[in-house]
Amino acid sequence: MEFQPNTENQPYALLVELEVAQKNVQAVCEVLTELQNFALEEKGCNAYEILQSEENSGKIYLYECYENSAAHNIHTNSNYFRDIIPGKLNPLIMEKRITKVVTV
Repeated sequence: MEFQPNTENQPYALLVELEVAQKNVQAVCEVLTELQNFALEEKGCNAYEILQSEENSGKIYLYECYENSAAHNIHTNSNYFRDIIPGKLNPLIMEKRITKVVTV
């Protein structure tokens, strides 16, 4: 039997892994900092951390945590998100992986 965590009343959390060409690392970090500043002002955003691999500076990670999925939906439907992600961030990244995570 596979372990199933109890997700009822759990925060909505994501791990995002970005693969970035070395020439774009600084620009990506600047865009993510802009996004972070907006996100942390939102009601329901508990954490928005930008992390970088020590072994490979082209690997950038985000840890995002929201009170619930409704708070995350507010984030992804915001004007700044819809402007920054497709217009500024996506052209700078080579690959993106998003994993929803829960506490166990």
